[in-house]
Amino acid sequence: MKKIFAILLCAGALAAACTKPMDNASSLEVSASEITVPSKPNVAQFTITTDASWHAEVSEKWVVASNQSGSGTGVLKLAVMANPDYSAREALITVKSGNLEKTVKLVQSQLDGIFIDESSVTVPFEGGNFELPVKANVALSVESDAEWLTVESPTKALEEEVYAFSVPLNPGREERVGHITVSGEDLQQVFTVTQGAFEPEFDLVDEQGVGLWGTLSAPKEGMTYTFTAVTNMDFYAEAPDADWITVTKEGDVVTVVIGENPEAARTEYIYMGCSKEDVDYSDYGAMIKVYQKGAAQAVEQWKMDFYWAIFPNSTRVSIALAGDYMALYSPNAVTPGFHLLNKADGTEAQVLEAPIANITGITNDDAGNVVVTAGGDFPIDTETWGLIEDQQIPLTVYVMSQDDFLAGNYGSPILTYKDGFYGYGLDNAQVTGDAKGDALLTMTSGAAGGGTATVAWEIKNGATTNEPTASATSPTSGGDCWDSFHQVSIGAGSDMSKGFYFAGYVGDYNLHYTAALGESASWNNVYTTGYTWEGAINTGDVFDYDGHHYMLVLGMNYFAFADWDYDGAVDDYLPSSLWLFNIDDPAAPALVINQEYYATEGNWCYGSNTDVEVVVEDGNLMAYVMDASTSTYRKFLLEL
Repeated sequence: MKKIFAILLCAGALAAACTKPMDNASSLEVSASEITVPSKPNVAQFTITTDASWHAEVSEKWVVASNQSGSGTGVLKLAVMANPDYSAREALITVKSGNLEKTVKLVQSQLDGIFIDESSVTVPFEGGNFELPVKANVALSVESDAEWLTVESPTKALEEEVYAFSVPLNPGREERVGHITVSGEDLQQVFTVTQGAFEPEFDLVDEQGVGLWGTLSAPKEGMTYTFTAVTNMDFYAEAPDADWITVTKEGDVVTVVIGENPEAARTEYIYMGCSKEDVDYSDYGAMIKVYQKGAAQAVEQWKMDFYWAIFPNSTRVSIALAGDYMALYSPNAVTPGFHLLNKADGTEAQVLEAPIANITGITNDDAGNVVVTAGGDFPIDTETWGLIEDQQIPLTVYVMSQDDFLAGNYGSPILTYKDGFYGYGLDNAQVTGDAKGDALLTMTSGAAGGGTATVAWEIKNGATTNEPTASATSPTSGGDCWDSFHQVSIGAGSDMSKGFYFAGYVGDYNLHYTAALGESASWNNVYTTGYTWEGAINTGDVFDYDGHHYMLVLGMNYFAFADWDYDGAVDDYLPSSLWLFNIDDPAAPALVINQEYYATEGNWCYGSNTDVEVVVEDGNLMAYVMDASTSTYRKFLLEL
């Protein structure tokens, strides 16, 4: 085509140079009065019929005739250059022969075009109505490839048209992209619409600074409290599990009404969750713990399941607090030594090597010192499973600071005693007072046919005698307690003047008190536990708090099932029980807390024991509990 076009141009130029005068003509005809060609370079032609010579003139430079003159019938070829404009154009070709004249109109189509000033736009997540200016000279179709992108698409000639498109709010968490395609003839323009992601916001402003995940503390009288939400979402607020909490929402203000509490301290939760345009944003919200004071209560801080890999046959495990740890000890641990658990969450930190042999247990005194007991029992003849009476291991008792305990610095024992009490020896040491000052150390003697005894040493200025200060036969009903650690004797004060408590697996499973040991000992039942053959109290701790004298004891079940045809129901478990007594009057203890908790599913240990230590941490009264019958370690906040 290019070659032909060039030849026509040259031919036109030569013809123009060789024009001759026209003869008189009697007729003149042209084969077309109008010719239409496309916008690209092209060749058009028409036929001239006359009986004389003729001459052709072209009105526009973008059209070149192949020969501007001729005679008789001939074909006039026209070379048409490309149309660079976006509108059609016309040229006139005038043919003359003698006095006759004919005109042919040549129409060249416009250059087709679709024009968009900007190829893309970014809109905010809120959405809105927007405009897309488009210039075009072809019939248009406008389409969107995204359901959320709506466009109106008229068809117009070449002029600036504004296409309206609307974008709704983007409730998603990521930006989204859509395209508007404007097309006509064989032309196409793509306009990209990018919508920013929704950025959720949710926070709470309140007077106590509880915030989203804190604890709202309420007095037992009840209270009204408000939260103001700072958010760009819809949200709900409710306390579905508490009939004593009323939650109402008005706009962004949440009002919480907590009723009066006539019972024990209680805890529930307020839940808030968000949504936007029916999209779930429940991970933005709040879970507020509501704690209301009332009667005393033990609030569990953490619970860890028993380490069976450490204590597979844990018939004797004792605990003591040292630094950041709760130390556990069992003579039959798989890995010997003291297993240190983090007080903060109950996770195991390390194993501390024991620097002495024959350790039987550990405990704390009221000053926080660690008390370690060793020996005090008889070897067992592995053939007869009887005691070798003439080879008793002397009882030794060590007192040290928590730092010295962790460092393995035990020093010398404060007493060494060869047990005069026949049986499984002395165990389950309890210390009331400061063992580096004045304190009362009590232990129990297992029976093995030799009687069950409470044995006590008074400690003065950190020293005591090897021989016990006093002892007495413990109260029993229907038999003695074989194992020393399945019973407990506790001094009510730091000397013998306050009297003693005793409980154990001895047929009478209740809590007893006597004002004195020795021949004058008279044990009185001061609290009926309700236990029968399956459980008993075997640990306790006496402490002072807020001007009062208290004792916390823990009752456990040696057989943790009420139904031996265990069917998986929680009711089949027998609970362990925490009892807290005010012992300002030791002989008449007042019950403050009576609280139960259950064994871990399927986990219980026949013949196990418990231990408990109470300490004040940051002004809060904490109880650390080891309960092998429920196979758990726990930490409780004692609310008094």
